Amino acid sequence: MSSIFAIFDLGTRGMYAQQTALNVTGHNIANANTEDYVRQRAELRESAPFDSVPGQLGSGVDVERIIRIKDEFTDYQIRKESQTLGYLEEKNVILQQLENIFNEPSDNGLNTLINNFYDSLHDLQNHPEDFSARVMVKEQALAMTDAFNSTYQKMSELEDNLDEKIEFKVDEINTITSEIARLNNQIAKTEAGGLQDANDLRNRRDVLLRDISKMGNTFIEEGKDGVVNVQLGDQLVVSGVKAIALETSRNDDGSTKIVTENGFNLTVKNGSLKALVETRDEIMTTYMDSLNSLANSMIDEINDVHVGGVGLTMFQSTTSESAVLATGVPLANAGLDFDVNGGSFTLSLYDSNGNLKSETAITVNPFVNTLEDIAASIGAIPGFEATITGDKKLTISTSTPTDQFSFVADTGSVADTSNFIKAMGFNTFFKGSDARTITVSSAIVNDVNKIAAASSTATGDNSNVLKIIATRDEPLIQDATFEAYFSSMIGGLGVERQVVNAREETQGVILQTLQERQQAESGVSFDEEAVNLIRYQRGYQAAAKFVQVIDGLIQSLINMV
Repeated sequence: MSSIFAIFDLGTRGMYAQQTALNVTGHNIANANTEDYVRQRAELRESAPFDSVPGQLGSGVDVERIIRIKDEFTDYQIRKESQTLGYLEEKNVILQQLENIFNEPSDNGLNTLINNFYDSLHDLQNHPEDFSARVMVKEQALAMTDAFNSTYQKMSELEDNLDEKIEFKVDEINTITSEIARLNNQIAKTEAGGLQDANDLRNRRDVLLRDISKMGNTFIEEGKDGVVNVQLGDQLVVSGVKAIALETSRNDDGSTKIVTENGFNLTVKNGSLKALVETRDEIMTTYMDSLNSLANSMIDEINDVHVGGVGLTMFQSTTSESAVLATGVPLANAGLDFDVNGGSFTLSLYDSNGNLKSETAITVNPFVNTLEDIAASIGAIPGFEATITGDKKLTISTSTPTDQFSFVADTGSVADTSNFIKAMGFNTFFKGSDARTITVSSAIVNDVNKIAAASSTATGDNSNVLKIIATRDEPLIQDATFEAYFSSMIGGLGVERQVVNAREETQGVILQTLQERQQAESGVSFDEEAVNLIRYQRGYQAAAKFVQVIDGLIQSLINMV
């Protein structure tokens, strides 16, 4: 038979249990608007009974533990889907930035400027000797080449920005993993002995685990002591109470790579980090290479035609646009942007009245001849001088100030089968080799009469500019015209952006559905908490009334003594 004091203890247990439940309810209500808060519940269990005759007597109630109402599988799904959404969000932002760089279609877009350049050539075709038409060709060409330069520069800046973002993400990850390791330590201490759960600490850690999952594919394993190990990509970044820091270093090409403090390379297969690395190494490289290919092809094809023509004025002295790496090595190994072939080129010398004085072909073997050899061969021609400049360019001049020369055979034969003239940048329309370096040749910038619209010195000859115009409609780059190639490139970017944008929207719906499911289970409901508040309040009042009755009985016993 239990004593009256044991019965008193039964009542106080009831009061404590209801008070604890009220405390938990108040904690839930206070955090109803706290982001990522997981509601808690006091688990009440009847306490151990006393053996008695005629049967066991209950001893009241205990708070077994305070638990979080949370579905771990839903939380796992949210982390997994957050990886994919993080990847798509980051990639979509970068693709949008890339679209903004190209700015197509627009009046200032590269496609429009290419068309404007060719349109100006049509005007020159109709008026091959008109000064204003030539100026317009030069200005439209400069506008186009400036667009190539600025587009490439902006893409290069975006590429650098991606490296900076990767470095920022690494710092963010290190902050998160350090906090997870610290929380691991606190949780392990709090839950030691298995008597209580570190609910609020676990809430904070779950948020961090979700944040790091947005960065890349993660594998999270929790031990019996409540400590989690976190693997990001293929590397462990949290081991118990220790965070393994990530660092950035440089690849051979100068781009940023991620390594652990132990020197192991990090590879991720999803998340925002994956998007940053993938767009930098694959997408940016692809579009920059495509832009370079377009610029290189335009330089090559238009210069190929232009070197075979003559301007309104011929040359008395001209210096090559290109330089060699070394003047004494064979031309094949001299570092020129365009190859020199086995063949010959022609120099035609004219007097001040335009009468042909001489026409000389110079044979070139790129595997034998050096720039010094070519200079010597030119210098041996009567009426010509050739010198190599300090920056390893070639200058060709006439010996007589009133004489002039061209690179075109007056007899009408093929003037340059060696490609030497184009490779060195003599009588070319463009100089440079890619989108970063393309510009109009110095000779044309300084004198628009050097635009080689003609194939001969005949008045009104526009045959060479017609050949240049013809490059507009010829499939000169990957079986496509310049315009079609660029349009295909921009169209491909647009399609890729649309696909990523659609996937992002779908992924957002998937994640939102999971979050709503989690919120329905783990979020705070004011209605439910209000019911609990009343329930536990009445429970506390009843237990207090019970204690009051027992207290009266005890007082009666005391008064009887």
